Amino acid sequence: MMPKIIRYSLIYKWLYLSIAFTLIGRPAICGEKFEPKEGCYIGMALDWADIATEKNSKNITQKFSDAIAKFNNETGKAHALVKQFIYFPHGAQWENKSLLGKFPAWNNDPAGWASCEEFCKAVDINGGTPAIVLEPQAYFEYFYNEWQKGNPAYEATVNFAEACAKFKKPIFIIFAHEMNGSWYPWSAWIDRNSNLTQDKGEETGHTPEKYQEAFRNVSNIFHKKAPNVAMVWCPNQGWLGKGRVDPYTQFYPGDEYADWVGLDFYERGWDMPPRDAKLWGGLFIHGLTHDSMDNPDTEESESVNFYKTFCEEKNKPLMLSETGATCTYRTDLTERDRKEMSYNWKAQRWNSKEYGWLISVYGTSYFDKFQIDYPIDKMLPKLKAIIWFNQAKSEDIPAKKISEDKSKIEIVWFKKGWFDYRIGWDSVSETNKYAPDNKYPDEISLYSLLIGSDYFISKVRP
Repeated sequence: MMPKIIRYSLIYKWLYLSIAFTLIGRPAICGEKFEPKEGCYIGMALDWADIATEKNSKNITQKFSDAIAKFNNETGKAHALVKQFIYFPHGAQWENKSLLGKFPAWNNDPAGWASCEEFCKAVDINGGTPAIVLEPQAYFEYFYNEWQKGNPAYEATVNFAEACAKFKKPIFIIFAHEMNGSWYPWSAWIDRNSNLTQDKGEETGHTPEKYQEAFRNVSNIFHKKAPNVAMVWCPNQGWLGKGRVDPYTQFYPGDEYADWVGLDFYERGWDMPPRDAKLWGGLFIHGLTHDSMDNPDTEESESVNFYKTFCEEKNKPLMLSETGATCTYRTDLTERDRKEMSYNWKAQRWNSKEYGWLISVYGTSYFDKFQIDYPIDKMLPKLKAIIWFNQAKSEDIPAKKISEDKSKIEIVWFKKGWFDYRIGWDSVSETNKYAPDNKYPDEISLYSLLIGSDYFISKVRP
């Protein structure tokens, strides 16, 4: 998981009117599998590591269920989607090399981890729908070469799809997400030199065309074997290191293979803004309609308008498959400053045009606590599902450092940076103690207020 570098600067404010005139007033049309005619599903991606990797443990389903119920109770509303990541197959990350290339079955995992069956049962107990990410951590070529009986990827996919069908309730399958990035083994290239540029020798051989073929192969099996499954094609927001080019279309498998389009989109203050910076409330909308490499001095999008291309022209429902905000990685700031800034980036509201990511992503015209100038229901009617990535993790992440005269841009790497996206009671802002003057709502209370509207849906509609 590694989102693109994205500008937080308020220089984009003036683009709002052109976006608004383009998007407002276009009705949402219910057309794809499990797509709600009106409203938007809410979802959670919790940290299951301690539960999922607890080998041969008893009561795994109950432990999953308790964690889901806890988050629902904390936020005051049941969530329609619950996300889980599954290695399909396992890669070379672990000391036990015998796991390399081993596929999980529906009811067991070769590493002894929790099974997909146990997870899905827990989700169902809480009235939710599983959103399963299948990650081909090794031998991605199996998914596009000799796709037939005898191929271990083919056999595993058929078996998994048939098991999904027996579940009989809706499931979302997200296969090989963020393929347009440079950090997963199924990507077209891996940024081994950590310079955000594709250098000679960094190609994996998994070209966009081969990715398309792989997704089509997997989709065909699920569509044939499991009518209760909706296939989600999910790139990352933007594509680092490739200049002003279309970072999406070359990977798109085709309308008949992707029931939904997804997008993973985070806000982390990639320009390393000062601690007293304010976040433009229209940044989320802008990110869905402009690529990171667009020229800020022109009104048009030089690369691609994701929302227009895939949601309006193709009439596909959009799932924000992962989203979150944080500044906890900013070790260039004092501990208190980065915690306060993380609160601001998530939950602050300075005025009707400048506010944190929670309001940007979940703010609607139905919200009556204060004015929101960029409501998603009016501007993004095809946004039909949002999954908050409620986890904290350590990873290597780049940011841009711009000189004071704006003449130079330096890439700064935060090695093993701490990224805390959580809004629950375990997060860095468990109370509003980091909010200025102690008068603003804590993150989870704000989230609860935002999703309280009937616009946000707690149950997937078959």
